[in-house]
Amino acid sequence: MAQPTDIDDEVRAEFLTEAGELLEQLGTQLMQLEAEPANSAVLNGVFRAFHTVKGGAGFLALTPMVALCHAAEDAFGRVREGRQAVDAVLMDASLAALDALTAMLTQVAQGQICTAAPAELLARFQPIAEKPLAAAEGTISDDEFEALLDALHGPGVIGTQAVVADEPAPVASSAPAAPVLAAETTVRIDTQRLDQMMNLIGELVLVRNRLKTMTAAGAPAAEMARPVGELDHITRSLQTAVMRLRMQAIRKVFSRFPRLAREVARGLGKQVEVELLGESTDLDKSLVEALADPLVHMVRNSVDHGI
Repeated sequence: MAQPTDIDDEVRAEFLTEAGELLEQLGTQLMQLEAEPANSAVLNGVFRAFHTVKGGAGFLALTPMVALCHAAEDAFGRVREGRQAVDAVLMDASLAALDALTAMLTQVAQGQICTAAPAELLARFQPIAEKPLAAAEGTISDDEFEALLDALHGPGVIGTQAVVADEPAPVASSAPAAPVLAAETTVRIDTQRLDQMMNLIGELVLVRNRLKTMTAAGAPAAEMARPVGELDHITRSLQTAVMRLRMQAIRKVFSRFPRLAREVARGLGKQVEVELLGESTDLDKSLVEALADPLVHMVRNSVDHGI
């Protein structure tokens, strides 16, 4: 299946960033939806995530991603209409689709052609029955929701429609796919921290200019003691601010635990509820990455052997 190779790098980079963030949030949203199936806000968030990724993928002619997102979007559209329930079967299919989309996103980041989703996975999103269920309170119609999405993202974002791949690919592993490479070398920075740095740099320039003027005028050392002290204070504050730029909330690691515990528990026939505390704690990016694997093993072993 031919795919364009002359995609504008900037457009592709924007798609990788937005889609990567949406898929990362989607894992948490799916876990929350399974725990709160009547939560219409979370349900709409899941629907919107698949819809938005489908739109960006369609614009870049990434038809395997479009097809998979379209299948998942249709399923959650039926949930919103009260024609399908949020159950373990739908969650299993959705999490498998999340892994497949993450793998496709990695292939796009590496300049490779997307591998089509297995036909078996696409089929898992097909409606099993059309028995009406109680509609979730606060839901809106498909037309209303599409209009809302157009208002948020602009008309014409969807691009090409979903096209099922010509040849089904081998069934993908159930293990979570590797993250998009671009995410490993970037850090999202709060604008307030950047503003703080800009203010400190402004103060630093003022003190520097003051010292240069005093030096040129031959001011005695006693008079320069105060600006030198200010310079020392600003320098230390700036060093602290720069170090904070590398800080990340441990939430990025913790967000994996509900799904991990769910998969292990389902395989062992256990029922496990994950409660997360301290998600907003900030740590250096390298430390967060170093803690990821040990904490994952601890959670896995806790569910396997501790419960």
